[in-house]
Amino acid sequence: HAAAEACLRRRQLFGATCEPPPTDEVDHALAELGTGLAFVSAYPDGVPVAASGRALREPTVFVIWRGIPLAGLPLRVETDRTDSLALDHFVSDAHGQARITLADGVPMASLRLVIDGDAMLGPFGKAAPNTEIRLEPRTVALGRWALLVASRGAEEASDPAATVVQARLRAAGLGDPRSLAPRDTEALRAAPPDRIGSRLATIADAMSGRIDLLLVLSCETRFAGGKSGGRMWYEAEGTLEARDAWTGAVRARVEAKVKADDVSDERADAAARRKLGEALAADLLAALRNAGPR
Repeated sequence: HAAAEACLRRRQLFGATCEPPPTDEVDHALAELGTGLAFVSAYPDGVPVAASGRALREPTVFVIWRGIPLAGLPLRVETDRTDSLALDHFVSDAHGQARITLADGVPMASLRLVIDGDAMLGPFGKAAPNTEIRLEPRTVALGRWALLVASRGAEEASDPAATVVQARLRAAGLGDPRSLAPRDTEALRAAPPDRIGSRLATIADAMSGRIDLLLVLSCETRFAGGKSGGRMWYEAEGTLEARDAWTGAVRARVEAKVKADDVSDERADAAARRKLGEALAADLLAALRNAGPR
């Protein structure tokens, strides 16, 4: 193609006659590239943005050729809002990643990432593969949430307080909770208080945007005395906080302390936990509504 380009230039500049060399081999290589090439977004459901439209992460695409990261591929970004871009031409890096740099303070617009044929093949740019991907902004919302019971060894599925919190959030229209991988659950439980935020943000990226909000439930119960008729009283105390998955910041935090009774220690403990879950869920939903969009 370089020789064919030189021939074309000689014709244009000097009216020289020449026959461009055959490009069958290069054409075949380009066809092979296009057949095995794929663009994969780091955030398949959309790039997370705040209510203001500010992107919480750089739009990122993995350039893959037959399952292998492809470095050095010239790329171009197209958008109706050119002022939203800091750079519109670049190449995939050594890991096959293409990170789109956005302009500071400008809401993210719909983007289209394509192969930069001109940079790749000069005047024969139209022969470049037509692989492309669209990247859309997605405003983060309360509907993508997960619940973590802070106590080590605790299970969200069996903890009465957690079960009630999940049910109340479903009833409020937040949908079903997303599942955290066991390794992510343990990593969050093991994190010191000042490291939970950064660890959560890393997990949000690894989950490709499947969660926007993490609820962290802490609960303790204690025997609060007996009662005539053989009923036992238990006291439950705890907190429920909502953390922004992309920044790790606490969006809302509530606490409560309740008592409940039943005919046995085990049942009274469970009753106190359920009552605590009810109180915490109601207060958290109110706090999130008052906080408004992030």
